[in-house]
Amino acid sequence: MASVAEEAAEWLLRLEDEPGDAALLAQFQRWQAQDPAHAVAVKHMQGLIAQLEGLRPQSGVAHHALEAGITQQHRRKQLKRGVNLIAVLVLALPLGMLLQHYPLAYWLSDVRTATAEWQSAQLPDHSQITLSGHSAVDVDFTAQARTIHLRQGEILIDVAKDATRPFVVNTAHGSVTALGTRFVVSEDGQATAVAMLESRTKVATIPSTAPQTAVVTQGEAIKITSQGLGQIHVIDPASISDAWRLHQLVVQDQPLSEVLAVLARHRKGYLHFNAEALAHYQVTAVLPLDDTDKALQLLTESFPVRVKRFTPWIVTVQNISVTDSH
Repeated sequence: MASVAEEAAEWLLRLEDEPGDAALLAQFQRWQAQDPAHAVAVKHMQGLIAQLEGLRPQSGVAHHALEAGITQQHRRKQLKRGVNLIAVLVLALPLGMLLQHYPLAYWLSDVRTATAEWQSAQLPDHSQITLSGHSAVDVDFTAQARTIHLRQGEILIDVAKDATRPFVVNTAHGSVTALGTRFVVSEDGQATAVAMLESRTKVATIPSTAPQTAVVTQGEAIKITSQGLGQIHVIDPASISDAWRLHQLVVQDQPLSEVLAVLARHRKGYLHFNAEALAHYQVTAVLPLDDTDKALQLLTESFPVRVKRFTPWIVTVQNISVTDSH
């Protein structure tokens, strides 16, 4: 049986599709009158959606170009996933926790993906971008430059050649200027990671810090933090390309807290964990991003952690050595 949130989401979607159907509107009003919980669920969703949509700026030329390749059916599926997720989170989580998981920059972005969603789009210059779950970018193309602002999440970029306009990806920690064609950039709030799959890029810290730059070539990766540039290290470009194609997470000696942060972007609902308590565990694994329950199970088999499910939408990962000592 569908939950009240799911039923409310479906009603809003039907009304969105058929705004002038008086009979449908009357049925909707009768459904709300059947149970006070129905009206509460609708009110929560309508209020939040109205606030968020009211904050979004008018779409620019670049945004229209991105939207052009998305079919109406895809948009409806995207809307349905978003409305269902908003419904569940609004009813289950405090507003502060909701905004922490979905900040305003996410809602204001030109292109964004919902939790557990993957989306590809063609930019006005014919470059290709692919966003993984819970990611957001702004597109700023002018006659002089091509700029992508990665607000959160992870993006795979295939850059089209244009000798007259540099292609730059900006994040909160620095910038990545394409000197080649294919690379991955991720931003988790604490650091920006760049992985070079083909050719090379130039990375730089933000201007407000002591300026640091480096050239990252194919088969190399680097992190940018508020402290500056990290060490360049070797990666396997083929494995990373396969991971994007198969929706997998490939990690080598990566802190468990960072792995869980990626899983959280691909899990519908809220995944809670103490990053500080889990940061010292190093993970080397291949995890399925389209099945986060299986990914969490694999982690519990290798590390002293426990997964507790309060509801299907609220899950916590605990360090057993810490919880058992109290």
